[in-house]
Amino acid sequence: MRTEYDISTKDEKEVSYIDLVDTILDMLGFNKANNGTRLFRKFIIYVYKKDPFDIDIKREINSFIKDNNINTNYQNMNKRFEYAIYNCDIDKMKKNFYRVFNNEYSYYYLSVKNMVNCILNVLEKNEF
Repeated sequence: MRTEYDISTKDEKEVSYIDLVDTILDMLGFNKANNGTRLFRKFIIYVYKKDPFDIDIKREINSFIKDNNINTNYQNMNKRFEYAIYNCDIDKMKKNFYRVFNNEYSYYYLSVKNMVNCILNVLEKNEF
């Protein structure tokens, strides 16, 4: 049973899924000082707490904005997420992409929806 704070890894060690999200973003070269990265991290955690199998990215972003009382709109939030993705350390992302997602790196995954889905798949499968 998934709790709000913990999941089990393959080696049966209890690890916070929040720490796992941080590790994934760090391995992919996201800049932690970037506001878009911090919001993207919160958004992934937000969606994971909900139903990660039924994602309408626009609806989820609007819901995230409303639930967190963020004074912005969908377009601005999506642009912040895109900025975080496009301005990460691309060499680090290419180097670790297969290790994190068990899939070859492709520009296809550099959209907000695809990146969120990939990270949620890792969290759900817990195969990192």
